[in-house]
Amino acid sequence: MVLLRRLSAQLGEVNPVASVEFAADIPDTSPVSTLVDNLASLREELLALPASTRALLARDLAESLDPAPDPQAEQAWLNLAEQRMAELACGAVKPVPGVEALALALTP
Repeated sequence: MVLLRRLSAQLGEVNPVASVEFAADIPDTSPVSTLVDNLASLREELLALPASTRALLARDLAESLDPAPDPQAEQAWLNLAEQRMAELACGAVKPVPGVEALALALTP
């Protein structure tokens, strides 16, 4: 993982093209060439990890792509869920079985 830390430090805010297919057009002395070489080495190093470790890393990477939750949106969804539960509890609305709701939703 030393390579991962080194690469992260080198990248900073740069958003590199990670595909080595573009490496042929980049001079060997270019910082981008070094970056492409580092990415290729990092890929090899990561693929050599046990499957369980790669799975954890994949999960962490996927989670890092999600934006931070919006507390106001979270609260709005919670309020809506509570409102709907109250409507069900007082009889203002009737529950619809999931299969029926799906059929209604898919009917043109």
